[in-house]
Amino acid sequence: MVIIMALFKCPECGREISEYAKSCPSCGFPVSNCYYEIVVTEMNPTEELDYAMIALLCGMNEAEDAENKLKSLPCIIAVKDDISDVNDMLVDFCDMGLTCKLSVRKQKYPYVPETEYIWPDGLNKLAKIIMVIGIIVGLAAWIGGSWNGKGFEWDIHAFLKCLSYVFSSFGVGIILNFMAEVINLLSHRP
Repeated sequence: MVIIMALFKCPECGREISEYAKSCPSCGFPVSNCYYEIVVTEMNPTEELDYAMIALLCGMNEAEDAENKLKSLPCIIAVKDDISDVNDMLVDFCDMGLTCKLSVRKQKYPYVPETEYIWPDGLNKLAKIIMVIGIIVGLAAWIGGSWNGKGFEWDIHAFLKCLSYVFSSFGVGIILNFMAEVINLLSHRP
């Protein structure tokens, strides 16, 4: 059973407005330029869900993606910019045994606080580890190349080898930091 909310909150002023309104009657915000979310709140436990069909409707690649998405409810199953598409999907989901509600937002990709993004932090930590390892290996190469058995002797080749390890590790670290920033920007789109 689907609960189709005839009213939703305006993303600008928070007042309830009809899903068919072109703009908010209170603040004039153009709702027709918004994105509509279909949020699954419940699943009928007696019905076997067709995850392949849900994945197809939502534009997912695999039925497994839809199944994984629906494991933690409530969850946003689809985001559309056309209310008629949303209403068609709500009817289809109702027939499948999903209970959904409709909400609206200004941008297509807001920051979702419940979502954990471990990749940026992991990449930053990995970058630091690689830089430290590069410094240690570089110093070891320089010391090992400069040691002649009796003492240290200046060796330009050992020094250049040290620099190559250090600069290589810093290059990899910078690339990983850049990748972390890109992932951060993509996952927290304003």
